[in-house]
Amino acid sequence: MDNEASTAERLEQYKQQLLNLSGIDPHNGDSAQRMAFTLEGIGHTLVVKLNAKQKRELMQFLYESHLISKDDPVLRLHGFDFNSADLKDIYLQGAYLHAVKLEKADLRNANLKGANLIGANLTNADLTGAELTNATMRDAEVTEEQLGSSKSVRVFEWPPGQWVWTPKLQRNDSTAQDQS
Repeated sequence: MDNEASTAERLEQYKQQLLNLSGIDPHNGDSAQRMAFTLEGIGHTLVVKLNAKQKRELMQFLYESHLISKDDPVLRLHGFDFNSADLKDIYLQGAYLHAVKLEKADLRNANLKGANLIGANLTNADLTGAELTNATMRDAEVTEEQLGSSKSVRVFEWPPGQWVWTPKLQRNDSTAQDQS
């Protein structure tokens, strides 16, 4: 029961954080602002409107509130738009970031150790110095060059004990020509 109350409290804090960042007043009678306040629905609608710094604040809040813990995620951020987010030096060890959009995000020196990044879009994200040990990155959109700039490229794929890297690799024209 205490765990349920704690989760409900964290979800309410998340909702309030999103509302504060968006400027939406849920008590206003305007029907356009009385959208269904499902947490994931709010997130999809509002995260795209946030600037790079606000996206960082939200991601940090979600992590610190244990809402995106890999082992027991309360929220699933599938398709959430954290593109161009300023996540430099952020600590997201063990975060559940499955299919999150992180295109052009600044992830320099980020700690993503053990994070679930399956299907994440990391196109043109800066991973320089990022810690990716044991991160699950199957089907992530990331290049070898990006991973090469990170602190580590040892990534984890299910089942336990199998250490392989199987992202979708983006190929530039020179790579395609070299293999012809």
